[in-house]
Amino acid sequence: MELGFLPQWDSFETTGDHLPLRKLSSLVSYRSRPYRSLEIELSTRCNLFCPSCPRTNYGSNWIERDMSLETFEKISGVFDRFDTIHFRGWGEPLLNPQFPEMVRRAYQSGAKLVLTTNGSVPLNHGLLPYFGAVNFRLDYGRAYTYERRNSQAKFNRVIFNISQVLHDRDLDKSPRPKVILMFAKNKYSLKELPAYLENAIRLSPDRVVFYQPKFHVRPVDARGQLPSDVDVELVARMDRRLADMARSAGLDMVNQRVEVPGRPMACGFDPDRSLFATWRGQVALCRHSALPVANGQYFRYQFEKVSVLQTRVLGDLSPKALDQIVAGRKINRSRDDCQSACGDQALAARDIRRERRKAAVADQTGKVVHLQRFA
Repeated sequence: MELGFLPQWDSFETTGDHLPLRKLSSLVSYRSRPYRSLEIELSTRCNLFCPSCPRTNYGSNWIERDMSLETFEKISGVFDRFDTIHFRGWGEPLLNPQFPEMVRRAYQSGAKLVLTTNGSVPLNHGLLPYFGAVNFRLDYGRAYTYERRNSQAKFNRVIFNISQVLHDRDLDKSPRPKVILMFAKNKYSLKELPAYLENAIRLSPDRVVFYQPKFHVRPVDARGQLPSDVDVELVARMDRRLADMARSAGLDMVNQRVEVPGRPMACGFDPDRSLFATWRGQVALCRHSALPVANGQYFRYQFEKVSVLQTRVLGDLSPKALDQIVAGRKINRSRDDCQSACGDQALAARDIRRERRKAAVADQTGKVVHLQRFA
């Protein structure tokens, strides 16, 4: 077990070698790191062809590659600067033949490891203890809907693979990894969400997340963002029903609010503390700004408005380059470009987040001052 995952001891009990555990605590306590999360694209390939995925839309223009072990080794020098290493990207991480070795090497950094997978490939039992969490992104939670939109996959096989992870974890009597099921929340799935949750409850994961896709490459997907032609009251009724079901089952559920025109669109990335590493080992603000397309140009639809974007990377990812990128103007220009592409709604959401942070800091400071007065 690596130092970053050892527990912090607060007692004066001694070990068999008469070493005070409080003294040992100073050696193994975990300190916060400068950056929160590094998302790594181990592969741009996938064994599914989901209708909403950019890879499906761009076809032969899509670059299908795996990150090499040599590239992974080069970028591993920054792993100890991040709290979390997240294996995700635009492809299926488990398709990379070097995946087991990459997981072991990333674990040596002491960072928390997270995996997002489509669940169609079995996860090696021996790798489970390395992960703090495994996200199974299913999008659809019923066999008919899932296989109709993912003709290359079998829903029962995915459910079996998820069950196997839960079974193996319970067999090891381990709290890790946390198992999280993710379902897409759009106008095509809205009426079936209770059925998705019923299947999830049978599996008994640690959490269920209903998320609204924020990146769309076709107009039909933009319509799937639940615009004004969807009954708002229907959405509200579904949300209440899901909340009641989760509460009755004692299930931890995150249900993202439906975003419609006129409301601020929240960005799922924090470029001040999170970054994305492409399969080439280059750093970008997020996977939305670095699609692996041959000509570097792609389209995004939001609320039926199209934006023409260009793949933007900030440079190779190394310890020295990371500091230069974050401190330099390059990341600031890219952040401005990203916010501009997202539109005024993203800017409004960013300002809202900043104000909330300031309010939280002020509130915490006020509590400290209040306590000092009575100390």
